[in-house]
Amino acid sequence: MVLGNGVFLTANEIQNKMNIPELVFINCCHLGVLSDPNEKDETAKSEFNKFAASLSRELIEMGVKAVVAAGWAVDDAAAMSFAEIFYDHLLRGYQFGDAIKAARAEIYEQHGDRTNTWAAYQCYGDPAYRLVANTGAGGHWEKRIVDIDEAIAEIDQITEKAKTASALNTKRLKDDLNNLLKELEKKDIEQSHSNWLNNARLLEALGRAFAEVFSFEEAAEYYELAIKNDKSSASIKAIEQSANCHIRLAVQRFELDPGLYTKSKAQIETQIESLTQLMTTLRETPERLSMVGSGYKRLAQITSSKPSNVCNKALEQMEDYYRQAWKKIPDKSPKDPYPLTNALAARTVLLLRLGDAQKVKEELPKLRNQKEQAQGFAEALQKVRPEDFWAAIGVTDLKLLGYLIDYLGHKERLSEQVHKELLEDYQKAWKQYGSQRELNSVIEHYAFLVAVLQDCSPKDEVCGVLQKLHNELRSMSEALD
Repeated sequence: MVLGNGVFLTANEIQNKMNIPELVFINCCHLGVLSDPNEKDETAKSEFNKFAASLSRELIEMGVKAVVAAGWAVDDAAAMSFAEIFYDHLLRGYQFGDAIKAARAEIYEQHGDRTNTWAAYQCYGDPAYRLVANTGAGGHWEKRIVDIDEAIAEIDQITEKAKTASALNTKRLKDDLNNLLKELEKKDIEQSHSNWLNNARLLEALGRAFAEVFSFEEAAEYYELAIKNDKSSASIKAIEQSANCHIRLAVQRFELDPGLYTKSKAQIETQIESLTQLMTTLRETPERLSMVGSGYKRLAQITSSKPSNVCNKALEQMEDYYRQAWKKIPDKSPKDPYPLTNALAARTVLLLRLGDAQKVKEELPKLRNQKEQAQGFAEALQKVRPEDFWAAIGVTDLKLLGYLIDYLGHKERLSEQVHKELLEDYQKAWKQYGSQRELNSVIEHYAFLVAVLQDCSPKDEVCGVLQKLHNELRSMSEALD
Protein backbone atom coordinates (compact mmCIF):
# COMPACT_ATOMS: atom_id res chain seq x y z
CA MET A 1 0.00 0.00 0.00
CA VAL A 2 1.40 3.40 -1.01
CA LEU A 3 1.54 5.75 2.00
CA GLY A 4 3.47 8.55 0.32
CA ASN A 5 6.28 9.31 -2.06
CA GLY A 6 8.50 6.26 -1.81
CA VAL A 7 6.84 5.09 1.44
CA PHE A 8 5.03 1.74 1.39
CA LEU A 9 3.22 -0.55 3.81
CA THR A 10 3.56 -4.25 2.94
CA ALA A 11 2.82 -7.53 4.67
CA ASN A 12 6.44 -7.59 5.90
CA GLU A 13 5.98 -4.45 8.02
CA ILE A 14 2.87 -5.89 9.62
CA GLN A 15 4.51 -9.27 10.19
CA ASN A 16 7.39 -7.60 12.03
CA LYS A 17 5.00 -6.20 14.61
CA MET A 18 5.08 -8.04 17.95
CA ASN A 19 1.35 -8.76 17.82
CA ILE A 20 -0.40 -9.62 14.56
CA PRO A 21 -3.74 -7.77 14.38
CA GLU A 22 -6.95 -9.79 14.13
CA LEU A 23 -8.64 -7.35 11.74
CA VAL A 24 -7.13 -5.28 8.93
CA PHE A 25 -9.29 -2.77 7.01
CA ILE A 26 -7.41 -1.00 4.22
CA ASN A 27 -9.78 1.77 3.18
CA CYS A 28 -7.86 3.58 0.48
CA CYS A 29 -8.06 3.99 -3.30
CA HIS A 30 -5.40 1.82 -4.93
CA LEU A 31 -3.06 -0.55 -3.12
CA GLY A 32 -0.22 0.35 -5.49
CA VAL A 33 0.45 1.85 -8.87
CA LEU A 34 0.88 -0.90 -11.42
CA SER A 35 0.69 1.38 -14.47
CA ASP A 36 0.54 4.97 -15.56
CA PRO A 37 -3.04 6.32 -15.09
CA ASN A 38 -2.90 7.70 -18.63
CA GLU A 39 -1.70 4.42 -20.08
CA LYS A 40 -4.06 2.95 -22.65
CA ASP A 41 -3.33 -0.64 -21.71
CA GLU A 42 -6.68 -1.70 -20.23
CA THR A 43 -5.22 -5.02 -19.00
CA ALA A 44 -2.72 -3.20 -16.79
CA LYS A 45 -5.38 -0.82 -15.51
CA SER A 46 -7.61 -3.70 -14.42
CA GLU A 47 -5.05 -5.36 -12.16
CA PHE A 48 -5.53 -3.24 -9.03
CA ASN A 49 -7.80 -5.94 -7.63
CA LYS A 50 -4.99 -8.50 -8.00
CA PHE A 51 -2.69 -6.30 -5.97
CA ALA A 52 -5.31 -6.05 -3.23
CA ALA A 53 -5.76 -9.82 -3.32
CA SER A 54 -2.01 -10.38 -3.01
CA LEU A 55 -1.64 -8.20 0.09
CA SER A 56 -4.78 -9.63 1.67
CA ARG A 57 -3.61 -13.20 1.08
CA GLU A 58 -0.29 -12.48 2.77
CA LEU A 59 -2.09 -10.98 5.78
CA ILE A 60 -4.37 -14.02 6.14
CA GLU A 61 -1.42 -16.43 5.87
CA MET A 62 0.41 -14.64 8.70
CA GLY A 63 -2.58 -15.04 11.03
CA VAL A 64 -4.89 -12.05 10.50
CA LYS A 65 -8.47 -13.30 10.99
CA ALA A 66 -10.29 -10.90 8.66
CA VAL A 67 -9.16 -8.49 5.93
CA VAL A 68 -11.04 -5.84 3.92
CA ALA A 69 -9.16 -4.16 1.06
CA ALA A 70 -10.28 -1.90 -1.78
CA GLY A 71 -9.75 -3.46 -5.18
CA TRP A 72 -10.17 -0.18 -7.08
CA ALA A 73 -10.67 3.54 -6.47
CA VAL A 74 -13.48 4.26 -4.01
CA ASP A 75 -15.74 7.28 -3.69
CA ASP A 76 -14.99 9.25 -0.52
CA ALA A 77 -18.59 9.67 0.63
CA ALA A 78 -19.48 6.05 -0.11
CA ALA A 79 -16.27 4.84 1.56
CA MET A 80 -17.09 6.86 4.68
CA SER A 81 -20.59 5.36 4.83
CA PHE A 82 -19.23 1.85 4.31
CA ALA A 83 -16.72 2.25 7.17
CA GLU A 84 -19.28 3.71 9.58
CA ILE A 85 -21.82 0.93 8.96
CA PHE A 86 -19.16 -1.80 8.94
CA TYR A 87 -17.61 -0.76 12.27
CA ASP A 88 -20.99 -0.04 13.86
CA HIS A 89 -22.11 -3.60 13.16
CA LEU A 90 -18.81 -5.15 14.29
CA LEU A 91 -18.87 -3.20 17.56
CA ARG A 92 -22.42 -4.37 18.21
CA GLY A 93 -21.29 -7.97 17.94
CA TYR A 94 -22.26 -8.85 14.38
CA GLN A 95 -20.23 -11.42 12.46
CA PHE A 96 -17.70 -10.19 9.88
CA GLY A 97 -19.73 -11.50 6.93
CA ASP A 98 -22.96 -9.93 8.19
CA ALA A 99 -21.25 -6.57 8.85
CA ILE A 100 -19.86 -6.55 5.30
CA LYS A 101 -23.24 -7.44 3.82
CA ALA A 102 -24.99 -4.67 5.78
CA ALA A 103 -22.40 -2.07 4.73
CA ARG A 104 -22.56 -3.07 1.06
CA ALA A 105 -26.35 -3.03 1.01
CA GLU A 106 -26.51 0.40 2.63
CA ILE A 107 -24.03 2.15 0.34
CA TYR A 108 -25.56 0.49 -2.69
CA GLU A 109 -28.87 1.99 -1.60
CA GLN A 110 -27.34 5.42 -0.90
CA HIS A 111 -24.70 5.74 -3.63
CA GLY A 112 -25.29 2.92 -6.11
CA ASP A 113 -26.65 5.23 -8.81
CA ARG A 114 -23.33 7.10 -9.15
CA THR A 115 -20.51 4.76 -7.96
CA ASN A 116 -19.67 1.07 -7.74
CA THR A 117 -17.80 1.51 -4.44
CA TRP A 118 -20.22 -0.94 -2.80
CA ALA A 119 -18.52 -3.71 -4.81
CA ALA A 120 -14.94 -2.44 -4.46
CA TYR A 121 -14.23 -4.00 -1.08
CA GLN A 122 -12.62 -7.44 -1.23
CA CYS A 123 -13.11 -9.46 1.93
CA TYR A 124 -10.96 -12.34 3.18
CA GLY A 125 -11.04 -14.53 6.27
CA ASP A 126 -13.64 -16.17 8.46
CA PRO A 127 -17.15 -14.81 7.77
CA ALA A 128 -18.16 -15.77 11.34
CA TYR A 129 -15.32 -13.76 12.96
CA ARG A 130 -16.43 -11.24 15.59
CA LEU A 131 -14.49 -8.19 16.77
CA VAL A 132 -16.20 -8.05 20.17
CA ALA A 133 -17.32 -10.81 22.49
CA ASN A 134 -21.04 -10.08 22.66
CA THR A 135 -23.19 -11.70 19.99
CA GLY A 136 -25.75 -9.31 18.56
CA ALA A 137 -27.05 -6.11 20.12
CA GLY A 138 -28.30 -7.86 23.25
CA GLY A 139 -25.62 -10.56 23.54
CA HIS A 140 -27.99 -13.27 22.28
CA TRP A 141 -27.47 -15.96 19.69
CA GLU A 142 -28.32 -14.43 16.32
CA LYS A 143 -29.24 -17.44 14.24
CA ARG A 144 -32.63 -19.09 14.41
CA ILE A 145 -32.01 -22.77 15.03
CA VAL A 146 -34.85 -25.02 13.94
CA ASP A 147 -33.65 -28.56 14.69
CA ILE A 148 -31.13 -30.54 16.71
CA ASP A 149 -28.88 -31.32 13.74
CA GLU A 150 -28.50 -27.62 13.03
CA ALA A 151 -27.68 -26.96 16.70
CA ILE A 152 -25.03 -29.70 16.65
CA ALA A 153 -23.56 -28.24 13.45
CA GLU A 154 -23.30 -24.80 15.11
CA ILE A 155 -21.62 -26.30 18.18
CA ASP A 156 -19.19 -28.27 16.00
CA GLN A 157 -18.28 -25.07 14.14
CA ILE A 158 -17.33 -23.44 17.44
CA THR A 159 -15.27 -26.53 18.32
CA GLU A 160 -13.32 -26.37 15.05
CA LYS A 161 -12.69 -22.63 15.39
CA ALA A 162 -11.42 -23.11 18.94
CA LYS A 163 -8.72 -25.51 17.70
CA THR A 164 -6.94 -22.64 15.92
CA ALA A 165 -8.12 -19.67 17.99
CA SER A 166 -6.05 -17.07 19.82
CA ALA A 167 -6.63 -16.42 23.52
CA LEU A 168 -8.98 -13.54 22.78
CA ASN A 169 -10.93 -15.50 20.20
CA THR A 170 -11.16 -18.45 22.59
CA LYS A 171 -12.96 -16.18 25.06
CA ARG A 172 -15.30 -15.00 22.32
CA LEU A 173 -16.03 -18.56 21.28
CA LYS A 174 -16.80 -19.46 24.88
CA ASP A 175 -19.27 -16.55 24.97
CA ASP A 176 -20.80 -17.79 21.71
CA LEU A 177 -21.12 -21.25 23.20
CA ASN A 178 -22.80 -19.98 26.36
CA ASN A 179 -25.19 -17.79 24.34
CA LEU A 180 -26.07 -20.72 22.11
CA LEU A 181 -26.66 -22.85 25.19
CA LYS A 182 -29.06 -20.23 26.57
CA GLU A 183 -30.94 -20.34 23.28
CA LEU A 184 -31.18 -24.14 23.49
CA GLU A 185 -32.41 -23.97 27.10
CA LYS A 186 -34.96 -21.37 26.04
CA LYS A 187 -36.21 -23.67 23.27
CA ASP A 188 -36.59 -26.52 25.73
CA ILE A 189 -38.78 -24.28 27.92
CA GLU A 190 -40.83 -22.92 25.03
CA GLN A 191 -41.17 -26.30 23.32
CA SER A 192 -41.34 -28.79 26.15
CA HIS A 193 -41.84 -31.66 23.70
CA SER A 194 -38.45 -31.04 22.00
CA ASN A 195 -36.20 -31.74 25.02
CA TRP A 196 -33.06 -31.04 22.97
CA LEU A 197 -30.79 -30.96 26.00
CA ASN A 198 -31.53 -34.61 26.64
CA ASN A 199 -30.11 -35.63 23.27
CA ALA A 200 -26.86 -37.57 23.71
CA ARG A 201 -25.35 -36.37 20.41
CA LEU A 202 -25.97 -32.72 21.29
CA LEU A 203 -24.67 -33.20 24.85
CA GLU A 204 -21.52 -34.86 23.50
CA ALA A 205 -21.03 -31.98 21.03
CA LEU A 206 -21.28 -29.52 23.96
CA GLY A 207 -18.69 -31.56 25.86
CA ARG A 208 -16.27 -31.38 22.92
CA ALA A 209 -16.80 -27.65 22.46
CA PHE A 210 -16.38 -26.71 26.13
CA ALA A 211 -13.20 -28.81 26.32
CA GLU A 212 -11.75 -26.91 23.36
CA VAL A 213 -12.29 -23.56 25.12
CA PHE A 214 -10.65 -24.95 28.31
CA SER A 215 -13.91 -25.05 30.30
CA PHE A 216 -13.26 -28.52 31.68
CA GLU A 217 -15.94 -28.38 34.38
CA GLU A 218 -18.69 -27.78 31.81
CA ALA A 219 -17.09 -30.24 29.39
CA ALA A 220 -17.01 -33.00 32.01
CA GLU A 221 -20.61 -32.24 32.97
CA TYR A 222 -21.95 -32.53 29.41
CA TYR A 223 -19.91 -35.64 28.65
CA GLU A 224 -21.34 -37.26 31.80
CA LEU A 225 -24.89 -36.32 30.79
CA ALA A 226 -24.28 -37.80 27.33
CA ILE A 227 -22.92 -41.06 28.78
CA LYS A 228 -25.75 -41.44 31.30
CA ASN A 229 -28.42 -40.64 28.72
CA ASP A 230 -31.31 -43.14 28.79
CA LYS A 231 -30.91 -44.02 25.12
CA SER A 232 -27.19 -44.90 25.60
CA SER A 233 -26.30 -43.35 22.25
CA ALA A 234 -23.10 -41.58 23.33
CA SER A 235 -19.93 -42.70 21.56
CA ILE A 236 -16.96 -44.50 23.11
CA LYS A 237 -15.04 -41.28 22.42
CA ALA A 238 -17.32 -39.50 24.91
CA ILE A 239 -16.24 -41.91 27.68
CA GLU A 240 -12.57 -41.36 26.84
CA GLN A 241 -12.87 -37.59 26.68
CA SER A 242 -14.97 -37.45 29.84
CA ALA A 243 -12.11 -39.12 31.71
CA ASN A 244 -9.59 -36.74 30.14
CA CYS A 245 -11.65 -33.67 31.13
CA HIS A 246 -12.16 -34.92 34.70
CA ILE A 247 -8.40 -35.46 35.05
CA ARG A 248 -7.54 -31.99 33.74
CA LEU A 249 -10.25 -30.44 35.93
CA ALA A 250 -8.75 -32.17 38.98
CA VAL A 251 -5.36 -30.60 38.22
CA GLN A 252 -6.94 -27.16 37.72
CA ARG A 253 -8.75 -27.38 41.06
CA PHE A 254 -5.62 -28.55 42.88
CA GLU A 255 -3.55 -25.69 41.43
CA LEU A 256 -6.16 -23.18 42.61
CA ASP A 257 -6.48 -24.80 46.03
CA PRO A 258 -3.76 -27.30 47.17
CA GLY A 259 -6.10 -28.17 50.05
CA LEU A 260 -8.08 -30.20 47.50
CA TYR A 261 -5.16 -32.61 47.08
CA THR A 262 -6.92 -35.70 48.44
CA LYS A 263 -10.05 -35.10 46.37
CA SER A 264 -8.08 -34.30 43.20
CA LYS A 265 -5.85 -37.35 43.60
CA ALA A 266 -8.88 -39.61 44.08
CA GLN A 267 -10.58 -38.09 41.04
CA ILE A 268 -7.56 -38.72 38.79
CA GLU A 269 -7.21 -42.30 40.07
CA THR A 270 -10.91 -42.95 39.43
CA GLN A 271 -10.63 -41.74 35.84
CA ILE A 272 -7.48 -43.79 35.23
CA GLU A 273 -9.40 -46.84 36.44
CA SER A 274 -12.27 -45.96 34.10
CA LEU A 275 -9.90 -45.82 31.13
CA THR A 276 -8.18 -49.11 32.01
CA GLN A 277 -11.57 -50.82 32.37
CA LEU A 278 -12.55 -49.43 28.97
CA MET A 279 -9.45 -51.02 27.45
CA THR A 280 -10.24 -54.32 29.15
CA THR A 281 -13.78 -54.25 27.79
CA LEU A 282 -12.84 -53.15 24.29
CA ARG A 283 -9.18 -53.16 23.35
CA GLU A 284 -5.96 -51.30 23.89
CA THR A 285 -5.09 -48.61 21.36
CA PRO A 286 -2.14 -46.19 21.25
CA GLU A 287 -4.50 -43.30 22.02
CA ARG A 288 -6.13 -44.99 25.03
CA LEU A 289 -2.80 -46.12 26.43
CA SER A 290 -1.45 -42.58 25.98
CA MET A 291 -4.48 -41.19 27.80
CA VAL A 292 -3.75 -43.44 30.78
CA GLY A 293 -0.09 -42.36 30.59
CA SER A 294 -1.26 -38.75 30.60
CA GLY A 295 -3.41 -39.49 33.65
CA TYR A 296 -0.39 -40.77 35.55
CA LYS A 297 1.61 -37.77 34.32
CA ARG A 298 -0.89 -35.43 35.96
CA LEU A 299 -1.03 -37.65 39.05
CA ALA A 300 2.74 -37.32 39.36
CA GLN A 301 2.39 -33.56 38.96
CA ILE A 302 -0.02 -33.06 41.87
CA THR A 303 1.74 -35.59 44.16
CA SER A 304 5.24 -34.17 43.61
CA SER A 305 5.37 -32.38 46.97
CA LYS A 306 4.08 -35.41 48.90
CA PRO A 307 6.17 -38.44 50.02
CA SER A 308 8.46 -39.21 47.09
CA ASN A 309 7.30 -42.80 46.64
CA VAL A 310 3.80 -41.61 45.60
CA CYS A 311 5.10 -39.38 42.81
CA ASN A 312 7.80 -41.85 41.77
CA LYS A 313 5.29 -44.66 41.43
CA ALA A 314 3.10 -42.44 39.23
CA LEU A 315 6.14 -41.66 37.05
CA GLU A 316 6.86 -45.38 36.66
CA GLN A 317 3.27 -45.97 35.55
CA MET A 318 3.45 -42.99 33.20
CA GLU A 319 6.54 -44.46 31.56
CA ASP A 320 5.00 -47.92 31.34
CA TYR A 321 1.76 -46.83 29.63
CA TYR A 322 3.47 -44.47 27.20
CA ARG A 323 5.88 -47.27 26.24
CA GLN A 324 2.94 -49.60 25.65
CA ALA A 325 1.35 -46.91 23.47
CA TRP A 326 4.56 -46.56 21.47
CA LYS A 327 4.75 -50.31 20.84
CA LYS A 328 1.12 -50.35 19.66
CA ILE A 329 1.73 -47.77 16.92
CA PRO A 330 2.01 -49.59 13.58
CA ASP A 331 5.40 -49.50 11.91
CA LYS A 332 5.00 -46.82 9.30
CA SER A 333 6.85 -43.80 8.07
CA PRO A 334 6.81 -41.28 9.55
CA LYS A 335 6.03 -42.58 13.03
CA ASP A 336 4.93 -39.99 15.61
CA PRO A 337 7.38 -40.28 18.55
CA TYR A 338 5.05 -38.52 21.04
CA PRO A 339 4.49 -41.60 23.30
CA LEU A 340 8.17 -42.52 23.29
CA THR A 341 9.17 -38.92 24.10
CA ASN A 342 6.85 -38.92 27.10
CA ALA A 343 8.08 -42.33 28.27
CA LEU A 344 11.69 -41.09 28.12
CA ALA A 345 10.75 -37.86 29.90
CA ALA A 346 9.15 -39.88 32.71
CA ARG A 347 12.27 -42.05 33.06
CA THR A 348 14.65 -39.08 32.98
CA VAL A 349 12.85 -37.06 35.65
CA LEU A 350 12.46 -40.19 37.79
CA LEU A 351 16.23 -40.76 37.69
CA LEU A 352 16.79 -37.10 38.54
CA ARG A 353 14.47 -37.46 41.53
CA LEU A 354 16.10 -40.71 42.74
CA GLY A 355 19.62 -39.30 42.61
CA ASP A 356 21.11 -42.82 42.38
CA ALA A 357 24.46 -42.40 40.59
CA GLN A 358 24.90 -46.13 39.94
CA LYS A 359 21.42 -46.46 38.44
CA VAL A 360 22.06 -43.42 36.22
CA LYS A 361 25.34 -44.93 35.03
CA GLU A 362 23.60 -48.19 34.14
CA GLU A 363 20.65 -46.62 32.30
CA LEU A 364 22.23 -43.59 30.63
CA PRO A 365 23.48 -45.31 27.43
CA LYS A 366 20.08 -46.89 26.73
CA LEU A 367 18.33 -43.60 27.50
CA ARG A 368 20.55 -41.73 25.04
CA ASN A 369 20.07 -44.34 22.31
CA GLN A 370 16.30 -44.21 22.64
CA LYS A 371 16.37 -40.42 22.61
CA GLU A 372 18.32 -40.49 19.34
CA GLN A 373 15.79 -42.97 17.93
CA ALA A 374 12.93 -40.66 18.88
CA GLN A 375 14.84 -37.69 17.44
CA GLY A 376 15.12 -39.44 14.10
CA PHE A 377 11.38 -40.10 13.99
CA ALA A 378 10.62 -36.50 14.98
CA GLU A 379 12.86 -35.03 12.29
CA ALA A 380 11.33 -37.33 9.65
CA LEU A 381 7.84 -36.29 10.75
CA GLN A 382 8.76 -32.61 10.52
CA LYS A 383 9.98 -33.06 6.94
CA VAL A 384 6.66 -34.61 5.97
CA ARG A 385 4.65 -31.99 7.89
CA PRO A 386 6.73 -28.81 7.59
CA GLU A 387 3.88 -26.50 8.65
CA ASP A 388 2.52 -28.59 11.51
CA PHE A 389 2.85 -27.20 15.05
CA TRP A 390 3.02 -30.61 16.71
CA ALA A 391 5.73 -31.82 14.33
CA ALA A 392 7.81 -28.71 15.07
CA ILE A 393 7.24 -29.03 18.82
CA GLY A 394 8.15 -32.71 18.72
CA VAL A 395 11.67 -31.81 17.62
CA THR A 396 11.96 -29.09 20.29
CA ASP A 397 10.66 -31.36 23.06
CA LEU A 398 13.36 -33.90 22.18
CA LYS A 399 15.97 -31.15 22.21
CA LEU A 400 14.83 -30.36 25.76
CA LEU A 401 14.95 -34.05 26.65
CA GLY A 402 18.50 -34.24 25.30
CA TYR A 403 19.57 -31.39 27.58
CA LEU A 404 17.93 -33.07 30.58
CA ILE A 405 19.67 -36.38 29.81
CA ASP A 406 23.04 -34.58 29.50
CA TYR A 407 22.34 -32.84 32.80
CA LEU A 408 21.50 -36.21 34.35
CA GLY A 409 24.79 -37.70 33.14
CA HIS A 410 27.19 -34.88 33.89
CA LYS A 411 25.32 -32.59 36.28
CA GLU A 412 26.13 -29.68 34.00
CA ARG A 413 24.01 -26.57 34.34
CA LEU A 414 21.38 -25.78 31.75
CA SER A 415 22.94 -22.60 30.42
CA GLU A 416 21.24 -19.36 29.44
CA GLN A 417 21.97 -20.32 25.84
CA VAL A 418 19.90 -23.49 26.26
CA HIS A 419 17.04 -21.45 27.71
CA LYS A 420 17.23 -18.93 24.86
CA GLU A 421 17.39 -21.63 22.17
CA LEU A 422 14.37 -23.53 23.49
CA LEU A 423 12.29 -20.38 23.93
CA GLU A 424 13.07 -19.22 20.39
CA ASP A 425 12.03 -22.63 19.01
CA TYR A 426 8.70 -22.52 20.82
CA GLN A 427 8.07 -18.91 19.85
CA LYS A 428 8.82 -19.60 16.20
CA ALA A 429 6.63 -22.70 16.01
CA TRP A 430 3.76 -21.03 17.81
CA LYS A 431 3.95 -17.81 15.80
CA GLN A 432 4.00 -19.66 12.49
CA TYR A 433 1.60 -22.53 13.06
CA GLY A 434 0.19 -22.57 16.58
CA SER A 435 -2.96 -21.59 18.43
CA GLN A 436 -3.83 -20.88 22.04
CA ARG A 437 -4.88 -24.50 22.47
CA GLU A 438 -1.53 -25.80 21.21
CA LEU A 439 0.54 -23.33 23.22
CA ASN A 440 -1.39 -24.40 26.32
CA SER A 441 -0.22 -28.00 25.84
CA VAL A 442 3.42 -26.83 25.94
CA ILE A 443 2.74 -24.80 29.09
CA GLU A 444 1.17 -27.86 30.75
CA HIS A 445 4.24 -29.98 29.95
CA TYR A 446 6.55 -27.43 31.60
CA ALA A 447 4.22 -27.20 34.61
CA PHE A 448 4.65 -30.97 34.99
CA LEU A 449 8.44 -30.80 34.71
CA VAL A 450 8.72 -27.95 37.21
CA ALA A 451 6.45 -29.71 39.69
CA VAL A 452 8.25 -33.09 39.66
CA LEU A 453 11.77 -31.60 39.72
CA GLN A 454 11.38 -28.71 42.14
CA ASP A 455 12.49 -30.64 45.24
CA CYS A 456 15.29 -32.73 43.70
CA SER A 457 18.11 -30.73 45.30
CA PRO A 458 18.43 -27.10 46.45
CA LYS A 459 21.72 -26.87 44.56
CA ASP A 460 20.38 -28.05 41.23
CA GLU A 461 19.50 -25.20 38.90
CA VAL A 462 17.75 -27.23 36.21
CA CYS A 463 14.36 -26.44 37.71
CA GLY A 464 15.15 -22.72 37.63
CA VAL A 465 15.59 -22.81 33.85
CA LEU A 466 12.42 -24.85 33.39
CA GLN A 467 10.50 -22.47 35.66
CA LYS A 468 11.74 -19.49 33.67
CA LEU A 469 10.66 -21.10 30.40
CA HIS A 470 7.28 -21.94 31.92
CA ASN A 471 6.78 -18.33 33.06
CA GLU A 472 7.74 -16.93 29.66
CA LEU A 473 5.44 -19.31 27.80
CA ARG A 474 2.60 -18.24 30.08
CA SER A 475 3.45 -14.61 29.41
CA MET A 476 3.22 -15.31 25.67
CA SER A 477 -0.24 -16.74 26.24
CA GLU A 478 -1.43 -13.94 28.53
CA ALA A 479 -0.15 -11.28 26.10
CA LEU A 480 -2.91 -12.41 23.73
CA ASP A 481 -5.71 -11.66 26.21
